[in-house]
Amino acid sequence: MLQSYSIITFNAIIARKLLNQVRDVIRVKHYSYQTEKSYVHWIKHLILFHCKRRPKDIGKLEIEQYLTHLINDNVSPTTQNQAFNALMFLYNHVLKTSMQDQNIQALHAKQRERISVVLSISMVDQILASS
Repeated sequence: MLQSYSIITFNAIIARKLLNQVRDVIRVKHYSYQTEKSYVHWIKHLILFHCKRRPKDIGKLEIEQYLTHLINDNVSPTTQNQAFNALMFLYNHVLKTSMQDQNIQALHAKQRERISVVLSISMVDQILASS
């Protein structure tokens, strides 16, 4: 029982140190506090999704699995992009591991259809004529 507790504590210490490193790099780069909070959230979510594995040990396949999992949680495309950018920030700026050449291919959430809110002149004339 003592061994499992020490492993959990050790992993928590590593994760906390990593998240502090993320915060430090974000602050040095003068990102906003809201960006810091959201990036830390998505990095923590990735670590928990992969059963508290170290991000150094998480590769391209696991990142793709995580981003695809977000679609199953019905997140919007912008939320998925935010999570992706947080992970790329982690690997490129904190862990100093280039992910540019990895070509991460995850399923992307569907974009919502945009409904036009501007009426054409003929549509306005038609509405005014019917009233």
